[in-house]
Amino acid sequence: MNPKLGYLVALAACLFASGLFVEGMLQHQQESMLNSQGIRVPGRVLYARNSGTGMGTGRNDSRQDDFFLDVSYSVQGVPTERWFECTLLAMDTHPQGSSVTVIYDPADPSKAMLGENLNSESSGWAFYAAAVVFLIGLLAFVYVRQNSKPPDDDTSAPAPADKPHWTNDPLADGDPGDIPTK
Repeated sequence: MNPKLGYLVALAACLFASGLFVEGMLQHQQESMLNSQGIRVPGRVLYARNSGTGMGTGRNDSRQDDFFLDVSYSVQGVPTERWFECTLLAMDTHPQGSSVTVIYDPADPSKAMLGENLNSESSGWAFYAAAVVFLIGLLAFVYVRQNSKPPDDDTSAPAPADKPHWTNDPLADGDPGDIPTK
């Protein structure tokens, strides 16, 4: 493997991990702010759906599917309806008509989340993904460093010769040109 390409892959993985980490931090910050300062209001599930846009092959295969709850709740007395991305378990346990808790930011009601840990946008995944991707990048860096040859450099000191260039014994190598002259 070309060392430059290996270092580039390692750097890309570490940068991607940094992005995931920042995403996780922002999500965690918003969730913490909503949990501590948000207003909790009751909501009612109007509809639960599986987007079916992913590669999942059926109800029990949720590899790439997105799950949503359409929830009706009140923001400062104004009826509001919003789709919340949720987990498969939340969709299955909260059918149409069931009650949920919505937490929203009074300063910006567009920032809202479902209570009871129903959100699929929990910040935990981003931290774990960042750690895994960063570790992969670090391992790629170490692998490339261990397996790359140092570049040929003409400025390095010449390798020592097998025989000395000059000797006091004129017959040491059988070459009379090594005999010193006075």
